[in-house]
Amino acid sequence: MEVVAGQNVLVKGNVNFASIFAGNNISIKGTVVSSILNAAMNDAVIMNPAPLLEKLIYGINKLINNIKRLSDNNSAKQLNELIRMLLNGENKDLPNTVYEVLQSLRTGNYDIDDNFILSLMKKTRSLMGNYSEISDIQYLYQIINELRMLFLSKKHTPLKGDITLSTISNCNITALGDIRILGKGSVNSVLYSKGEVYIAGYVRGGKIRAEKGIEINIAGSKRGSKILLSVPEDSSIRIRTVYTDTTIKVGNISHTFLSEARMIYARLENGKLLY
Repeated sequence: MEVVAGQNVLVKGNVNFASIFAGNNISIKGTVVSSILNAAMNDAVIMNPAPLLEKLIYGINKLINNIKRLSDNNSAKQLNELIRMLLNGENKDLPNTVYEVLQSLRTGNYDIDDNFILSLMKKTRSLMGNYSEISDIQYLYQIINELRMLFLSKKHTPLKGDITLSTISNCNITALGDIRILGKGSVNSVLYSKGEVYIAGYVRGGKIRAEKGIEINIAGSKRGSKILLSVPEDSSIRIRTVYTDTTIKVGNISHTFLSEARMIYARLENGKLLY
């Protein structure tokens, strides 16, 4: 099963053999097995339509300025002919801009209402050949005003991209924010976080990379379990109890534990790995 959401995903039970893509946060109360979780680092992220709409406003404003420069009376017939001439000459890029903007809004994951797209299609078809629909220059100003009103009405939700879980096994987890595993722990999973990774229980097998630090209660087991924990050189790794075959890597320097150790605080100081 696959779930794709523009904002948050909350699962109150388990997730098995599934993929979840969220534009913001993911929270799963139950166990996650053999699944892919991706928060705010994927195609589900809601895109801001402002740059596209600003490009369209710029093109329409250029057309208006040229109409004012060349027009000597306000008759609709002359206006339609002048627009036809400009859209085939000085402003010939505008019809392509209209087409590109509409296609992007229809096919991309933009934070914009479908009804607005339909309204914009009807309004802007006058710039793609139906010149007779433009009764006066105010028609063009009205299109610009509607586009600007859309900017004012939007309240964008700040993206965090956090993932909060209980217990995971054989999973692939990617987050723009933090990854927090608050239950038993993680088994044979691959985790990547642009924030921090915090695991209240154990880690047995797998790989974890976090840009802003890793904190784990228990890494590995007495029977041995290959684990790679890595962070950038300006970050750190904290482990309460670590067992054999756990490798820590800070920047380009790594260390593999050959025996049990406790209260690990791994970081770089003067180019040396301290732990």
